[in-house]
Amino acid sequence: MERNLMQLNIQRAQEEIDRKKELVSKGSMRQEYHFMPQAGWMNDPNGLICFGGKYHFFYQCNPYGAFWDCMYWGHAVSQDLIHWVHLPVCMEPQQEILNYPELVGGAFSGTALVDEEQKLRLFFTRHIGKRRDRTAFREYQVMTESRDGLNWERESRIIEGPEGRDFRDPKVFYENGEYKMLIGIRGEEHPAISLYKSYNLAQWTYCGEIFEEQKEEENFSGKLEALNRDTNLMQSFWMTAGLRIPRNLI
Repeated sequence: MERNLMQLNIQRAQEEIDRKKELVSKGSMRQEYHFMPQAGWMNDPNGLICFGGKYHFFYQCNPYGAFWDCMYWGHAVSQDLIHWVHLPVCMEPQQEILNYPELVGGAFSGTALVDEEQKLRLFFTRHIGKRRDRTAFREYQVMTESRDGLNWERESRIIEGPEGRDFRDPKVFYENGEYKMLIGIRGEEHPAISLYKSYNLAQWTYCGEIFEEQKEEENFSGKLEALNRDTNLMQSFWMTAGLRIPRNLI
């Protein structure tokens, strides 16, 4: 997506939030302790990370209504994880989706990482599909980076997913001299999690499935945000869930 057009889409979304936020702030159900967006729908929290002396919190959102629709990413920062300062919307749906109302998708879940150059990188899933046909969609993983946590470079597509199968919610971490990415997928028979490895965050190598669910689960999302990067904790999580763990992959 061209940078100027991307900035215009984000500006429009932010203007929508700014137009509604005063009215929404007066709502009787407004939370005082738990985080809420200034206006619109809020979905999954993503990329919780400390960068530049502040805690950064990203989250899926729809600025245009109090319901799920095409996903943007909201952004907030905090010094204490209690008091949050809202920042402008930072990610928007693909231009193709914004151009054609019969399509749906956008910036789905992901994660954040501070690299060796002290740049903040975001990894997340791009989803695009037809509103009237839930089987007609594709998902792929993208990456973008920032030196200040506010201004983002043009994103790059780093891993393509299969047509019509879940392939989303990357969790990226650094371990034993290499970067690793876990991705929730819809396997041949059951939900599973795939492992990818990289030395430069741009080129990724598929290393197989770490585990596969033993029975079919409805609404599998592959959410991995709660997993600690510590391998022992991951193994404990998998064993508690009754999942097979090929130890040679981790």
